[in-house]
Amino acid sequence: MRSPGFVLKLLFFLGGLLIWGSHFLFVYGFNGIACARAFDRNTVFGIGIVPLTVSVATVLAMAASILIVALAVAGRGPGIAHEGDHALRQFWRLGTAVVASFSAVAVAWTGLPALIIPPCG
Repeated sequence: MRSPGFVLKLLFFLGGLLIWGSHFLFVYGFNGIACARAFDRNTVFGIGIVPLTVSVATVLAMAASILIVALAVAGRGPGIAHEGDHALRQFWRLGTAVVASFSAVAVAWTGLPALIIPPCG
């Protein structure tokens, strides 16, 4: 079986940052569009559409980041298990876990203001 290439390993390594960037863009983009189109006062099940959407996006992004951490710690990420050099395998495992952990915290910090501060406020 052929081992994954460097690009795939790097994408997994930076996966947490890609999730955080996507989450950041979605949360603040959605909030801006909600304010511009004046649908920020709409509710679903008695909860504002913006806080509900941001909450769901934040939970999904945090779950994805935590999944990357778990896969990295277990050594199950692309290319990690096939790495021949023990030092490189440790670098890919621990580096990916640290970056994804940082990203999970960053996702929480990105979603928190959108949940506390009223939209368009």
